Amino acid sequence: MALNTAINLGLKVPKEFSVIAFASKSDSNHTIPPKLTTIRQHAKEIGVSAAQMLIARMQNLPASADVKTKIVKTSIVKNKSTL
Repeated sequence: MALNTAINLGLKVPKEFSVIAFASKSDSNHTIPPKLTTIRQHAKEIGVSAAQMLIARMQNLPASADVKTKIVKTSIVKNKSTL
């Protein structure tokens, strides 16, 4: 929506207005200009890690065990909506 509004206001993307979004690869192909720059969150890796940690906790850990945090790094997919 921000991208379309900027274009409707006459702003030049990405020269005067850049957009980065959290989106899937297919979403980025359906914008104007085509190929929105996106941040990929790697949902499959997050889901696998969450499931593995839940199963391990249910099978092995006592109820008083510490909670774990696992960071799954994101990546930027630079396309035509940014310089």
